[in-house]
Amino acid sequence: MKKIDDIKKFVIETAKKEYPQFEKGCVMVYQLGKEHLLIELFNENDEKVGEIIVNLKEDKIYKDGKGYSIKIEGTPKGMIRYHLTEGKKKLEGKAESLYPCLPI
Repeated sequence: MKKIDDIKKFVIETAKKEYPQFEKGCVMVYQLGKEHLLIELFNENDEKVGEIIVNLKEDKIYKDGKGYSIKIEGTPKGMIRYHLTEGKKKLEGKAESLYPCLPI
């Protein structure tokens, strides 16, 4: 399992590495269970410009729908749930919003 000491620093570095053209905007970060992070990139006009899934257990990075599919939804009780398909694995559960808009 990949250990991240400073999640904020890790997210910013990963976003800049995977999307070098992304200069101004913010990222939304979700913890998906214990093994995954979802990083969504938004420009200054709040338009989504990218998406990254980090598999912490296997130390893999996926982006823009290649190798995975993700669905995030709110529940009537105000929780956030996720449905993640990674290869042949299907996972679902509670998603935790770590950063609603981390500036880059």
